[in-house]
Amino acid sequence: MLITDVFETIKAAGKWFDLSKAHRGGERQTPYVARTGENNGLGAILPDQGFDAPNPGKAITIGVSTSTVFYQPVSFYTSKEIQVLRHAELSAVNGPILVTILREQMSKFQWGNGASLERLKATRIMVPVMTDADDAQRVDWAGLTRLGEELFDAAVAKSHVVRRADLGEDLLPDLNFEPMFVVDVPGRQGGLFRAHKGRRLITAHRKRGNMPFVAGSRGNNSIVDFADVPALFPAGWLTLIYNGDGGTGHAKYQPAPFSASDDVIVLEPITGEASEEALLLIVSMLTHQCVPKFGFGYKLTLHRLGRQKILVPVTTNSSGEQVVDWVGMRLYGRVLRARAERPMSAVLGAIP
Repeated sequence: MLITDVFETIKAAGKWFDLSKAHRGGERQTPYVARTGENNGLGAILPDQGFDAPNPGKAITIGVSTSTVFYQPVSFYTSKEIQVLRHAELSAVNGPILVTILREQMSKFQWGNGASLERLKATRIMVPVMTDADDAQRVDWAGLTRLGEELFDAAVAKSHVVRRADLGEDLLPDLNFEPMFVVDVPGRQGGLFRAHKGRRLITAHRKRGNMPFVAGSRGNNSIVDFADVPALFPAGWLTLIYNGDGGTGHAKYQPAPFSASDDVIVLEPITGEASEEALLLIVSMLTHQCVPKFGFGYKLTLHRLGRQKILVPVTTNSSGEQVVDWVGMRLYGRVLRARAERPMSAVLGAIP
């Protein structure tokens, strides 16, 4: 169905301004939607700009040059080149479904061929439909909403499963930091991980499936697709971007078996003591210590990673040797996780 038959209005966002000219003093309360692909498209949360946010919520935004699509539940400011799609039936329940459907069509819009109003209005998307009394097909908004409710309930239920109900710790343990090699090289140096490379698989050869496909993207845990490919690596390993969209040096923890492109270095923990909590800390340490150093023109190759040291918590073992403090990191990670999950529990508890 044509997008113009799905949405009542498709317009450019009103009263846009450059973020560099925004007033920053005061309480931050209003989203500023930009053309970023992260954080629901938000470039910032801004204080009052001397005028009400000109774009009401309950809308879908599309970045013209970046083809980024998000649902905006509340009123917002915008940068330039943001399209706004609206319908009276659009809601926080069915909106994310339409966002997913629209993203399927965004691959045809690229730099120099952006998602202009003219191109959007000529685009067709697959949506649930129903036939009215005049034998005309209309969007089945009620069906979309029921589907959204089912998916939302399933997501909330899964969030309860992954949270740790027994997290009661609140005091962070003291940790001592020393530089350690990232990569373990037998006979030469001790390190935290064994390094592996992903496998090249171009988009044209990648079919849709259920396997997380990790590539050189710093967003969405570096998962760019779910593909019909076998798992190359098990759950509980880290990925480190070697080459990507400004994400070189970004590390991610992968909680499920996955496949990875050749833009990714995969890190296998050398010890079974490397718990999920500890590895999540290592992810932050790697990212903060590698991102400033590596980038376009100085890529994070396996050779360079082999020489790289990062500061990590250490302790002394029974032989008097300095070793990685995996237990300390596990405890530290548990406290941080508990602090993060408490406000999440409050939000989920308020959902009827």
